[in-house]
Amino acid sequence: MKNGKIFAFAVALMMFAAGGMIVFQGTDSEAASGNGQFTVYVNTNGTWLNDVVVADDAAQAIMGSDFWTAGDSMVPLYTMSGGYVSLNQDTYGAIQTLSGLTDDDDEETYWSVFVYQGSNWVLANEPLGYYKCFDDYSSVWQTANIALYYGDEQASVPASLTSSMANMSQIVAVDNNPNFVNYFYIKVSYGGVTPLITQPFNDVNGNPVTTADLAAGVLVKGYGSDAYIALAKAVGINFSGEPGVPANGYYGYGWMYSLFNLTTQQIGGTATPHDWTDDTYAYWVIYDTYHYWTGEIDHVSDFNLGLIGEAGSAIADNTIALIYEYYSMN
Repeated sequence: MKNGKIFAFAVALMMFAAGGMIVFQGTDSEAASGNGQFTVYVNTNGTWLNDVVVADDAAQAIMGSDFWTAGDSMVPLYTMSGGYVSLNQDTYGAIQTLSGLTDDDDEETYWSVFVYQGSNWVLANEPLGYYKCFDDYSSVWQTANIALYYGDEQASVPASLTSSMANMSQIVAVDNNPNFVNYFYIKVSYGGVTPLITQPFNDVNGNPVTTADLAAGVLVKGYGSDAYIALAKAVGINFSGEPGVPANGYYGYGWMYSLFNLTTQQIGGTATPHDWTDDTYAYWVIYDTYHYWTGEIDHVSDFNLGLIGEAGSAIADNTIALIYEYYSMN
């Protein structure tokens, strides 16, 4: 077997990768949606104005605010290339034009960005779009208030900002919040492996899950602001994934490493490094539109679990399915 091919196959299976930069161009303020709330502060002429927006991340909040105007642009979450999703992992939310104003080296005027964390304003990190307003999310990337200053580049927080903090938004509590329940249908359909349940956990009806249940297919639920966090809540240490935001080297936030001790593995194929046609694999496939009642699977997810939001608040359509499957390269 060609062990190096396992990595190459993982690359092919990866739901997203860092991609080329394009821009999201707006009309007037884009309608934001989500279960979170941000306050967006903007100062373009010496006065801080604010707008409270329903959104799940800072990029959505900016685009959904009254400050987003026709012709404004920022780097989107992802681009499409050759039919595949390519995540703008290091640049999502980078502002190019806001309120008709663009960074200008000749005039030495720039957008400086700050976020409120704990009880202090601090300079924001990039990528801006990875800031979220939920208490189960990485504390380093947790905020519900973002401020944008246009003018001389600011190396520290302007004193005027700390005295203009009207309408501050709060971090949203997620655990046991019905707005954040995620359902997962889990099945080990490939019979050549033995899943390992390290930590006992229950299905949606409160029954302990067994390896026989995993083979037959079982429904579980967990609370989380994204599917990565919710799955960890649902099955405990039986799941391991990448917690680093936005990534840890090659692996983006929410990348699935292992579930019930099962990972992507090559199970067949001869030692021919440049011929993969006889290779076979078993791996976890993420379906983001699995219909529980009918068993219909519509779509393999374009994203890792960390970028899949709330799956739905009922055992119905849009339950996420995690199926451990057999795959042949020929």
